Formats: sequence, structure tokens, C-alpha cells
Amino acid sequence: MPRVAIIANCQMRPMAALCEAIGEAVSVTGGFVVHLAKREDEAAVEAACAKADLVFSQLVLESFPLPFLRSDRLRAAHGEKVIVWPNLFFRGQCPDLFYATGTDRLRLTGPLTEYHLASVLEAWRAGDGVDRTVARLSAGDFDIAVDAARISLDQLRQRETACDVRASDIIEAAWREEHLFFTFNHPRSRLLDTVAHRLLAQAGVAATGRPASGFSEPLGRIRPPLTPGMCRRFGLEFTDSQAEIRGVPYPGGDGPPITYELPALVAAFFRAYDGQAELARTARLS
Repeated sequence: MPRVAIIANCQMRPMAALCEAIGEAVSVTGGFVVHLAKREDEAAVEAACAKADLVFSQLVLESFPLPFLRSDRLRAAHGEKVIVWPNLFFRGQCPDLFYATGTDRLRLTGPLTEYHLASVLEAWRAGDGVDRTVARLSAGDFDIAVDAARISLDQLRQRETACDVRASDIIEAAWREEHLFFTFNHPRSRLLDTVAHRLLAQAGVAATGRPASGFSEPLGRIRPPLTPGMCRRFGLEFTDSQAEIRGVPYPGGDGPPITYELPALVAAFFRAYDGQAELARTARLS
């Protein structure tokens, strides 16, 4: 029974579930979310990696402040059982979506948690109303970086030079025709499943199982709008105009997600910006 440790960002938990479901006799004996880790976790990470037969490490660069999670350090310590895979990050299907951060690193929040539509924030800054903003979103009438997909794919390919498994070819082949990402860092299950198969194949582990029936979309808690006009503007040949927009109540974003209609989402964004006016005016998009 192959024992696997997985080190990754928010994609760790669904990847662990997939590897156990599809990998023959795979047991995930350690899982660590990089951005939640603390210095005092070093001994636990080291013990889990030492115990495991395989370590699936999402690429962590030398600039990361916790050295024991860096991919090169893991390879040096644990050798060939470490298999490095890329962060599944792609802006091409949501080039209008960003974080908004103030000079003190405070994140602007709203009905999509920390995610923001640049077109909506810019409309609020310009003093536009909700109705006009909804109409422009519906029509795809706003400015975006037209080469966002190319730039994002090039960046992913560059990161993959340090990885054992890649994903850029899957994204490049399908991103115009198939909805692969909810947000730029939250892939849909189809992409996660394909990368899980590649990780197991790289490790020489047979993938004979199937995801559990309840697996669904574990990273689909936040689902930004994707209207036909937005699809045309982004160069997408599919439309998810009938798919629900999913966010959180604002204010009071705790608890389960809720479904929004587009006008209600924009109105909630405007309320959020009114309530955080100084931060909304000055926050930098990234």
C-alpha cells in the first residue's frame, strides 16, 4: 500500500481525496496546506515525508519563508520519492478577477470573499451605478488584458521547468472550449483529476479507481459570473451563463455559500466598497 504525503496550497485536500480514490491501494498519511503552515510544523512535515513512500509536493520556491516546505529542500532530503507538480493557476478564464490589497496588506473583501471583478471595482470608483455596471458585465463591455491567457500559460510553463508533472498542455488544449477554473487558483475537478492521474503515473502507481460520487467540485465554493458577453470578451467558446453565481452574504460572510443573480452580486459589491471606501479607492489589484 503506497503511503503518500501531499504538500500543496488549497488544492491539497481535493488532490489527497482523488489520489486515495483512484490510486490502487493509496493511503495519504500526511497532508499539509502550505499557506496555513507554521514554523512549529517542521517536525510533523519531516516525519510525514520520512514515513511516506511518495511525496507529492506542489512547487514551493526558494523565496518561501518556511525552508522545510521548499521543493528543492524536500528533494534534497527525500530524494526520488518527491514528485513535484505545479500550482494549477491560470488567468485566461477569469482575466477580470483579482485580489485587491491595501498598502498595509489588508485585503478588500466582498460577496466573492477576497476576489473582485476589476470592472465592478473600477465602475464603483468612477461613480457608475449598479444598473449600468450590470449591463456592461452582461455585454462584456469593459477592458481586460487581451493576452492574459498567453501570459498566464507562459508563466505556468516556466514554473513547470522545475516540476516532474505538468498541466500547461491540458490547459492550452482546452481552455477556450471547456470550463477548467472557477477562479484563477481554484481548478475544477476535471483538471484536478487529470493531474492526479499524472502524479500517480509518474510514481508508477496504477490508477484503477474512480472519484467518490460525492466528490463533485470541492473548490467551487466561490463561482464568479461568466455571462455570454464575458465569454466573448475573454475569447471563450463555451458559456456558463446558466451556471449559478456563488458567493457569500455581505456583510456577514461566514457560513455556507449563497447563490446570487448578477444584479444582486453587483449591488453587494457596491455595498462592500461603500463600507470600505478608503481601502476600495486605494487597493492595488493583483
